[in-house]
Amino acid sequence: MPSATPIDIAISKLIELLTLEKSRLLGGSYDDIPEITEQKQFYLSILTDYIQDPAQTAALKPFSNAIEEIKALSNENGALLNAARNGVKAAQTRLKSIATRESLVGAYTADGSKLRAHDCGVTRCKTA
Repeated sequence: MPSATPIDIAISKLIELLTLEKSRLLGGSYDDIPEITEQKQFYLSILTDYIQDPAQTAALKPFSNAIEEIKALSNENGALLNAARNGVKAAQTRLKSIATRESLVGAYTADGSKLRAHDCGVTRCKTA
């Protein structure tokens, strides 16, 4: 049985890591994304060295489908990362809006303390 070459290992590891990253992103588990990214960069540097070396062109031909799979997974994960980033920004904006709205409400209780209104508007009612 032939031993695995660095390109074999790099390609299989990249596919494995991209698949793991996708499952983490879809599951909302972001804790190990930095480690996954670090490992991806290592194996991607090996693949990049092969791609940029004209002498290795023939060695890459059997892996063309796997390289296309890596590109597709990478694009998909990029879209998932952007969606997660946008979700976090939207949540931060919403939390800030809630906090600001509460601090801007100018209603007071009978004893003069400020009335806290969570996520609601204040309406005026003239009663005289």
